[in-house]
Amino acid sequence: MRPLAPLTQGRLSVAVDHYNEHGRDQLSLLLGLISDSKHPVSVAVKNHLKDQGVLATTVPGAINVPGCGVESELAGQSLKAGNVRWLDLSTHSLVQPVLSRGYTTFCFTIDGALCAVFGLEDLLRDSAEYLLSNLHQRGVSVHVVSGDNEGHVNKMATKLGITESNVHARSSPGDKQTYIKKLLDGFTNTKPVVIFCGDGANDAVALAHATIGIHINEESDIAQLAADIVLLRPDLSGILTIIDASKASVRRIKFNFGWSFVYNTFAVLLAAGAFVTVRIPPEFAGLGELVRVLPVIAAAVLLRWSQI
Repeated sequence: MRPLAPLTQGRLSVAVDHYNEHGRDQLSLLLGLISDSKHPVSVAVKNHLKDQGVLATTVPGAINVPGCGVESELAGQSLKAGNVRWLDLSTHSLVQPVLSRGYTTFCFTIDGALCAVFGLEDLLRDSAEYLLSNLHQRGVSVHVVSGDNEGHVNKMATKLGITESNVHARSSPGDKQTYIKKLLDGFTNTKPVVIFCGDGANDAVALAHATIGIHINEESDIAQLAADIVLLRPDLSGILTIIDASKASVRRIKFNFGWSFVYNTFAVLLAAGAFVTVRIPPEFAGLGELVRVLPVIAAAVLLRWSQI
């Protein structure tokens, strides 16, 4: 079993910001560009700009590019805001200090020229360490596939003790899908169970292709529709509950099949006269159906109160 999960709270805040010579003068354009975006990074930058008293300039036709950022055109100028990979700015002198400190990086360009770069930080979910510790004890292989930059992803993965070879940063929605396919096809004898847990629209494709797709309830209807299970609370320990409930259900299914086999075998032999000294009066023959069905129903109902 190989689960992949969102490990941070998604409550990003801007820790550092850098601007070119005229970058601060263009912040109203940036605020207008990302004003309708629901992505956690855009929301954090938007709140940061509003706290500074920046007023948005209307930017019509903003397009969200999954796994990349937001883009539009205004007065013949190309406006883009997003990650450094999409904007090809990883070696820029303003960006390098932000990347080196392991921050999530968000850049704003006009006609390809960098105007502003923001470094954002996030905290691990309270349940992340408990989840990872429990999964490791169970012998479950944990992987992280993120669209964020290497510094931030590796920083979080190191805190949680995730194997470096299982950590993949700067992954687009398509990259996540490809990685899941690689995990599913990585065994010849048995097909592994891959649980993918995501919390955004960028995860929709991966959620649909995993053996089990789990969506942590946020604002993305697309991702919810693609998932098999939706966690209504942002608590990663719910993944453990899902695993335990699944195992308990399988055990009960096996019990039901086993009981049905034993009962029907005995009933057929009894009806065939194999037990010559045993006779059931006709008026009690109908009770046999209850004997067959009640244990099956009880096993299913008791699952509700089992310790999972």
